[in-house]
Amino acid sequence: MKLLAWAILIFAVIWVLRSKAKARARAQEAARPAAPPTPASLPETEAMVSCVQCGIHFPASEAVHDEASHQTFCSIEHRQLYSGR
Repeated sequence: MKLLAWAILIFAVIWVLRSKAKARARAQEAARPAAPPTPASLPETEAMVSCVQCGIHFPASEAVHDEASHQTFCSIEHRQLYSGR
């Protein structure tokens, strides 16, 4: 009977130690910073251009172009201001 009690006690100690080790491993995993994003998950980049009038940089898709001077502007107003010089 003593042998059975010792076996149960040893089993209980091992079970408690394993469960604490698993909990510690889960806590460390949760505290670990997330992996950096992969290039496939990053958004596409777009070329930046600057306005000839004010010098601000903005995406090329938002540019207003002057066909005569081949200049880029941030707005129609700045294109008109630059052309009025």
